[in-house]
Amino acid sequence: METFVSGLCMETYVLETLYEDLCLETMYGDLCLVTMYRDLCPTTMFGDLCLGTMYGDLCLETMYGDLWLGTMYGDLCLETMYGDLCLETMYGDLSLGNLSE
Repeated sequence: METFVSGLCMETYVLETLYEDLCLETMYGDLCLVTMYRDLCPTTMFGDLCLGTMYGDLCLETMYGDLWLGTMYGDLCLETMYGDLCLETMYGDLSLGNLSE
């Protein structure tokens, strides 16, 4: 089945069952929507965006680093050419690092 979203042709396919993936294929990669213990990951030219579930992470990887948004037990981390910006949830802290440290 093919659908067009924002000018991109997306082909849907199911890889497995309850604990596996539902994937949308685009010209830049695959969008995989999975179940409670898996991730939502659209892959682009510059990296991956991963949205985990209750125990997972949201990760946006770019040319210059990573953005991690964790869940209840995770982190928010922005990594750049010059270091990391990390915001932990509930049990953590906020820190900004760079190469000059």
